[in-house]
Amino acid sequence: LTSDEEGDAKHGTIEVLKYLEEKNFMPDFAIVAEPTCEKVFGDAIKIGRRGSINGELKIYGTQGHAAYPEKSINPVHKFAPILPKLAGYFFDKGDENFAPSQLVSTDIRGGMEVSNVTPSELKIMFNVRNSTNTTKEDIKNYIESLCEGLDYELSLKQGSFPFLTDRNSSIVKVLKDAIEKELHVKTKFSTAGGTSDARMLAPCGVKVVEFGVINDTIHAPNEKCSLDEVEGLVKVFKNVIKKI
Repeated sequence: LTSDEEGDAKHGTIEVLKYLEEKNFMPDFAIVAEPTCEKVFGDAIKIGRRGSINGELKIYGTQGHAAYPEKSINPVHKFAPILPKLAGYFFDKGDENFAPSQLVSTDIRGGMEVSNVTPSELKIMFNVRNSTNTTKEDIKNYIESLCEGLDYELSLKQGSFPFLTDRNSSIVKVLKDAIEKELHVKTKFSTAGGTSDARMLAPCGVKVVEFGVINDTIHAPNEKCSLDEVEGLVKVFKNVIKKI
């Protein structure tokens, strides 16, 4: 069951985990049925996920007339030479489990949508899907070093933290064997993609993995999967339950 997915996650899995903790009934293992497969049903298990850090950077200036640029402070001009050092920046090189942590610019805006007034503020929004090799503090320190001397405001929010389940743990081995036996597919381990409810289970000490249907229509119009995949999931999960 997955209830919160990529949202703010206030009333779903978090509340269930609180209840289980109160009852001293926290599970040892968990499988999140997130769409994980890429080309063939059974070809990928998620053994971890990158974290997600959302950022907003505001550069302040002084609004003025475009004909008198010397009388204003244009935040666009101030930040333009710095932008190439921010957009697409890699905070680490990645490793055997995770892709590099890269800053992805998602929105840039400033001004009044007129051609004769310079803006008083430039706002840049971005996201970093961070591995265990990069922290929010690393991102903060880097951006602050770029903005030294500017009038700015930086906001960073960690929506989820990266996690990794040991590929030699029981849940990973049993799930892998079940996929190969029931689906006759050799599966691989992955940490790619967005976030899921697994991000809430891992910090509680639950060894969590993800396995589900092919994700070729994920977040697309008419998102769907085949009945054969659903029936295949039942077989795999029954196999896991018997062995775990």
